[in-house]
Amino acid sequence: MHSIAPLLSAHDVGSFVKFLSTSNADAVLSYEPVQIECALAGKPVNFKFTEKTNSQDLEPMQRISWSITAWRRSTFLDAVSKRICATYGGKVAFFPVSPLAGHVIKTELDLKIAEALLPLVED
Repeated sequence: MHSIAPLLSAHDVGSFVKFLSTSNADAVLSYEPVQIECALAGKPVNFKFTEKTNSQDLEPMQRISWSITAWRRSTFLDAVSKRICATYGGKVAFFPVSPLAGHVIKTELDLKIAEALLPLVED
């Protein structure tokens, strides 16, 4: 659990742990599904400039939130000893979280948003 994601609920944590117990992944990254047109460096990622697709019909993007993450100890330490990126070592799986759980605090505005959203968190 990451301290910059204060809106992560007990239910979110329980669901993540349940997912972990059935997963054979070496790393599990939490993500917020974002279902809107996305571009990178001015180029479409999940849509085409040649046609308009309703955003609700687009493939959701997986915005990594880091609100809750897990690593298999042996795989992580093996990558570290080999001086390769341990963060994404081995088999990587993704766990969806809600927009509330995925909200992370990096700026003062993020903190103000979290304070406004806090009453919406359900355990």
